[in-house]
Amino acid sequence: MKPPRDGINWWPLYIALLAVVGFVAWKGFSVGGNAVAGVMLVVPVFGWVAARLLINGVEKLAQAKRAAEWADLNGVHYAYGPHELRAIEFDGALWFYERDILQAANIRSDTLTRLFPASQRRPLENTKLFVLNEAGIEHLLMKHPDQEAKRFLMFLRREAFYPWKRAHGQKVEAPVPR
Repeated sequence: MKPPRDGINWWPLYIALLAVVGFVAWKGFSVGGNAVAGVMLVVPVFGWVAARLLINGVEKLAQAKRAAEWADLNGVHYAYGPHELRAIEFDGALWFYERDILQAANIRSDTLTRLFPASQRRPLENTKLFVLNEAGIEHLLMKHPDQEAKRFLMFLRREAFYPWKRAHGQKVEAPVPR
């Protein structure tokens, strides 16, 4: 079960639930009630709340790690569905991180991109990451047989490449439909 994603802070509710269950169990033990009934109430609820706290805590740590990763790699960010696309500007062009493009296009292997020339694919200094420019991305996505890759390419043209070119005073030539 996934943790709730509605923006509500669930920690106080979990702590209040633990307090109520603990109080009920304590009253059951102190009044001379059946200890087994108290344990049967406390253990599952305590386990559930502890699991929720653990899952939410691990998820928050993972989100913080991702946020720190993104903060280190400054640049422009785009979103394509659930995928976050990082882009950087250098050499008068917009370059996207290869890993992000491959994930968004649902391409499992970078075998084809390894064959790209240096003008389309470059390694980033002091990292193991590669970036692709507009020509490299078009080459990759036009070779892919999936129609979703073509829609992804059109999204990148419409939302990233053309606006970036217009903002930097370059002429935008839309491709002729086939």
